[in-house]
Amino acid sequence: ALRGGSKAIPLDREIARGLGIGNATGLGMAPFIVNHPVLFNNWITARETALARVRAVETPSAEERAAFLALLDCYQVILDRWSSDHPLQQDKLEALRADYGAISDAVKGGLLDQPQPWDGLMNWAEATLCEEGQELLASLVLEPYGHLVDDLADTMSARGEGTHRLDGTMTLAELRDICGAVFGWAEETDWGDRDAMARLWYVSAEKLEPRLGERFEEPLDAYEQPLAPGRDAAALMSDLADWDDDQTLAAFLLKHPQHRRIVRRLQVSKDAPYAEIRDNTIASDMLPIDMLRAKLSFFGASHFDPKSDRWVRIRMYTGAPYPDELTPDTCDNWSYPGLST
Repeated sequence: ALRGGSKAIPLDREIARGLGIGNATGLGMAPFIVNHPVLFNNWITARETALARVRAVETPSAEERAAFLALLDCYQVILDRWSSDHPLQQDKLEALRADYGAISDAVKGGLLDQPQPWDGLMNWAEATLCEEGQELLASLVLEPYGHLVDDLADTMSARGEGTHRLDGTMTLAELRDICGAVFGWAEETDWGDRDAMARLWYVSAEKLEPRLGERFEEPLDAYEQPLAPGRDAAALMSDLADWDDDQTLAAFLLKHPQHRRIVRRLQVSKDAPYAEIRDNTIASDMLPIDMLRAKLSFFGASHFDPKSDRWVRIRMYTGAPYPDELTPDTCDNWSYPGLST
């Protein structure tokens, strides 16, 4: 049976394999990456490290090159099966299909024949393709290189997250530098603009799950959760304006204890450069589904299909063998139609 939401639908075994497990995810997952900055940093760091290793490959072997080309061919089937009723996702899929054709043409045109071809291909993608196309290519170039990147899975956890102790000896000059590097965009945001402050996150009394409210339409201010680090960083910088660079953080926080939370995040980000979302999480044009997708992508979700700006349907394990079918030949590449034997 295929589980979609709360329904179990009987399906033919092979049809079910092709569809995978249907799932719907909502706002409850969106704040996760804000609440777990170190974990999020470790996920992104592992991905970027993997890409850096592959991009440094001087000359791919014949087997690695053939594996990439086979995966690229298989992706046509994935695109054919991927659809959405959401206008934003429809536009993205249209752009992705165009980019897929551009990738195929570039590969046939000889981009893989140069030194460090994966680096050249990614540089070309960054200058040419939309974000969807770039992410597609990033996924494909990693696939032939399990021997280079699989060990990074052991670096993606975050034991002890949340135990960081504030360093009160830090100077305010250093704090300003970190805040400017991480939240420079927030200093340039007009936080008096209603659109910049349009939304707020709170926890529902019924299900104890995160929800998104409209700040100026609902009486929810008393229940707001601390999920707007950009706004908090801007408030911190405003209060720092009257303090000298050589004064200590401890002295500042004695006068302004309300900033302890954002200061702790800033000190964490000093060693975790990917810890923070560099955008406004309470703006009127913020799309929670983008936060959902960032998280779900690390869980192996596919066929992203938003149903509104607040919940999304995904597929998982599409093409996966059943437990009784697992062999050395079927345990890999099953997410690419036709490659798993």
